[in-house]
Amino acid sequence: MPVNKQAVKAIKLATQLLQNYPVYLTTFSTCSCCKSNPAKGGMVCAECLEDKLASIVGYQLAKELHDEIKHNQVKDNDNAQIS
Repeated sequence: MPVNKQAVKAIKLATQLLQNYPVYLTTFSTCSCCKSNPAKGGMVCAECLEDKLASIVGYQLAKELHDEIKHNQVKDNDNAQIS
């Protein structure tokens, strides 16, 4: 069965986008792509990842996913407990 390379790439980008919103403390550095926005561990920032994802799934779907991740991250951070 052939692999849909675009779908795999979209999933990887979505996963990286999710990783830019950690629940617990972590290090951030400058985006390795745009060199201006913060990114977890010096990876690609959420804005650049959204743009890359939009080139595959379209602007609206990429924006909806990013907004949903941000919205859920606020709830996760409110519920996180540091032990």
